[in-house]
Amino acid sequence: MSVNTSKSEVMVFFKQWATRTQTIRYNGQRLKEVPEFVYLGVVFNNKGIKSSITAAIKRRANKARN
Repeated sequence: MSVNTSKSEVMVFFKQWATRTQTIRYNGQRLKEVPEFVYLGVVFNNKGIKSSITAAIKRRANKARN
């Protein structure tokens, strides 16, 4: 398996009071850390799920219309 580190992103789930000082690396390359991402139409952020299933369905329908 090969990993394209320029296209790879990571998101770390943590509690608000926790502090993070480490970076995540793969083969010495630092991976971009993002605060949220969309997976199967559901928006996740580093504190959990951001949107409801209803919002995800609406977002998919709008995307299909475009």
